[in-house]
Amino acid sequence: MKLQKLTLKNIRSYTYEEVLFPEGTLLLAGDIGSGKTSILMAIEYALFGLQPGQKGSGLLRNQEESGEVTLDLEIDGQTITIERKLRRTQKTISNEYAAITINGEKHEAAVTEIKAKIIDLLGYPSEFVKKHNLLYRYTVYTPQEQMRQIIHEDAETRLNILRHIFGIEKYKKMRENIMILTNYLKEETKRQQGEITSLDQEKEHNQSVLEQQKILRAKIREEEVHLRQQQARRKLTEEASKDTEEKKQQKIKLEQELEKNILLITTKEEQARFLKREQQNLQERLEQAKTFPNQHYQALIEKIQALQNQLKKDREQAAEIAGNLATFERQKEDQQQKKERMFKIDICPTCLQDVSDAHKHNILHETEQTLGKTEQSVLELGNLQNQKEIGIKQLEQELSSLEQERLPLEVQRSQLASMDLIQKKAIELDTTITNQQDEILALQRRQDELQGKLQTYAEIQHLVEAKQIAVGEARKHEQAQEIAVAELKKEAQLQAQELERLAEKIRQQEQIKSQRAHHLELSDWLNTSLLQLITTIERNILLKVRREFSERCNRWFQMLATESLEVRLDETFSPIIMQGDIEMDYAFLSGGERTAIALAYRLALHQTISAMLHTIKTADLLILDEPTDGFSEAQIEKINDVLKELRTTQLMIVSHEPKMETFVDHVIRISKEDQASKLAPTPKSLNTPTSSETQVSDL
Repeated sequence: MKLQKLTLKNIRSYTYEEVLFPEGTLLLAGDIGSGKTSILMAIEYALFGLQPGQKGSGLLRNQEESGEVTLDLEIDGQTITIERKLRRTQKTISNEYAAITINGEKHEAAVTEIKAKIIDLLGYPSEFVKKHNLLYRYTVYTPQEQMRQIIHEDAETRLNILRHIFGIEKYKKMRENIMILTNYLKEETKRQQGEITSLDQEKEHNQSVLEQQKILRAKIREEEVHLRQQQARRKLTEEASKDTEEKKQQKIKLEQELEKNILLITTKEEQARFLKREQQNLQERLEQAKTFPNQHYQALIEKIQALQNQLKKDREQAAEIAGNLATFERQKEDQQQKKERMFKIDICPTCLQDVSDAHKHNILHETEQTLGKTEQSVLELGNLQNQKEIGIKQLEQELSSLEQERLPLEVQRSQLASMDLIQKKAIELDTTITNQQDEILALQRRQDELQGKLQTYAEIQHLVEAKQIAVGEARKHEQAQEIAVAELKKEAQLQAQELERLAEKIRQQEQIKSQRAHHLELSDWLNTSLLQLITTIERNILLKVRREFSERCNRWFQMLATESLEVRLDETFSPIIMQGDIEMDYAFLSGGERTAIALAYRLALHQTISAMLHTIKTADLLILDEPTDGFSEAQIEKINDVLKELRTTQLMIVSHEPKMETFVDHVIRISKEDQASKLAPTPKSLNTPTSSETQVSDL
């Protein structure tokens, strides 16, 4: 990876700056607090965003609402631009925007997605997407205050950090997972042992049920033989009762026929009595027809006709009188109304002249005379109407009396018309009565015959009852035997179900037993073979890493410190300082020596990680933050040798030590004016005649 340009807007002490990064060694020079470290923090923020525990307030310039960082770089020939923005809200400062442009193709996405893409481009393991990026911190850039931290950590913490950085913490995780799995298998085998405790007992019970089943099957076969015997006895009894049953059926038929014959006799006798009554009625009707008074009947008819004509005439006259009476009543009402109006009228409605009282009296006099005549007519017509109504009622009563006399004569006269039919029917009735009497005699003879036959079947009922009792007993014994067989078969069915249940339970327990054996075997293999293998692999890798790490650390330390001191790493990667055969206490070393150890540890860690993890793209980039803190003049001179030994494409150093300017290819001087950091271009490097000027843009 090669850094090309960094653009800062409202980041820490910067308002707006663009920094161009050349290849070779670059020094960020300036006084303490001028803003050198801010550039390194901006690079880290551009690559990975806000790290766990890092607050946006540590990056965004005070009093500003937003800030931006844009980093241009190159990875494997790809031109990449990363953009990130911070936004201040009422409560917090957070990432507002993130985007990455690869070869001109821009992608805007969530912060985690951009980080995942960058982790992939850098060749870092994907696990660093959701973790603090220790790999970058210990291979590329370690802040000044953290250079000695890994040395001061306790042994377990340091080992965990190094396992994480070197990617061998997976072996520790494997061991932990093996312990989790073996504990699970241990609990599982305990549970399985509890489930199969009754296996032997279940097998014994299964064998016992099998023995019982054999006995029961033999008993079923024996009882089925008894059942067949009972069935044979029942069939013989039924065959023996068939003849008796047939005779019984014959007797029943005779009894039914006798009953039917008696019923027919009763019906025929009833019909004969009815026919005789009908014959008597016909004789009476014939006698009545011979005494009919024809002359009296004709005179009665003529009298009724005359009364009907007179009644019709009187009713017509009464209707005419009623009509005339209604007319006179209306005239009377009109004349009275006229009389009343005359009292009220003052002006003639025809001529519109005043009506005099004399004229009113004349008209009233005429009206009174006319009204009197009308009332006389109404009185006379009313009397006449009453007389007519009385006469009509008398005629109606007389006519009703004659009609009552006529009706029985009409009935008698109508019977005379059917006299021939009655005589013919009487002859037919005589014949029918004779035939009916003959049929009754025949039925009575058949009744005597049937009663005689039934006498021969008098004892059959006792035989039938005895046979029925025998058949019932045979069937009862057969049913009892069937029930016994059914109960035994039901018991056999329950035994079969119990055997099936036991077989399934035994099968399950055998399966659990097999699984338990497999779990025990697996647990033993995990605890012995696999765990030992993983431990051996991890130990060998750690030994190799520690050996290479220790050699590199000692080489860098000897370049920076006195030749009489050596350093090596123990099993926890803690530095052990030796002077000859004497182990030196780290606390009693000088400040320069402690810084030398921290820097040597830092450089050795960078080289070892780069050598082991071939996929990472940051191996050619190294950033040193105040590496000479506490160094003597002699140690600072030795830094030049160290820089020459470091074969990185880009080496960036942050230092306020003036001497460092003579060791690098490029220098960017940083100053602070009015609380804002500024970059100033510097002349060509004093160290390399061919080096180019540092390009900066101060806007």
